[in-house]
Amino acid sequence: MRKSEISALIEESRQCVLHYCSGDFDYLYDRIAADALWIGIRDENYCSGREFVMNCIRKYPPIPCRLTEFSLYPLCQENHICVLGGTCALECKNEPDKHYVIRITIVWKQTGSFYYIEHVHDSVLGGSLPYMDKAVSVKETVSTRKTAPAKTGEAVEVQKRRNAIAVRAMDDKEYSIALRDIEFAEARDHNTRIRTASLDIEAYIEWKDFIKTIRTDEQNSPFIQVHRSYIVNCRYVRILSRNGLEMHDGSYIPVPTKRYTEVYAKLQERITSDKI
Repeated sequence: MRKSEISALIEESRQCVLHYCSGDFDYLYDRIAADALWIGIRDENYCSGREFVMNCIRKYPPIPCRLTEFSLYPLCQENHICVLGGTCALECKNEPDKHYVIRITIVWKQTGSFYYIEHVHDSVLGGSLPYMDKAVSVKETVSTRKTAPAKTGEAVEVQKRRNAIAVRAMDDKEYSIALRDIEFAEARDHNTRIRTASLDIEAYIEWKDFIKTIRTDEQNSPFIQVHRSYIVNCRYVRILSRNGLEMHDGSYIPVPTKRYTEVYAKLQERITSDKI
């Protein structure tokens, strides 16, 4: 892993801590892996899975703090994994005389062209972090963030390229969906059906705009258009037969006979690539 990549991940980690301390938790959503593990200071802070981690963060937020010192250094960087460890110092905004030092470990894992937070472990050196005294009521739901993630560094591709799509569904809710979580999509007249492990929605986005957003034409993209009305994420393809594709969730995606050879070749190329 290049020094520029490590530096960019350290800066991205600092930005995550800054947004966490200021209460801007939506910034974290697209940077947390679907199977992420968080081991925090409270008993309630032991959880796994992006949705559980995000709901826990929202339910037990810290009192607004100011980041006064931040020091992370690489502990390990190999096999598409970067482990960062160090400390950060916080100052309570309402009580400037109170300071807290946190020991933190963040594991970033590269998946395709992007880096995601796979594991976070934090502990306080002396005293306890000033969390809210009572849990905050939150809805157990996927992210409904209305704003796109902020731009960060420039050295790592994850920080150069958009990795989520914001859409409004027919239930009139807005969703921010990580591209890596999209299993397949289907054209529905002027709308697009988007399927993930936890979502199956019809969104107000035209098919041509959706195709442009997920970049099916890029060599490193995991998405393949297998039919005029279907796009699949090759990571979720279970079986390719002469009749079509079977996805991991059991969904069936038709593949025209004349496109079978092309689809098969693209699947082989994408699945065996270490860049998606």
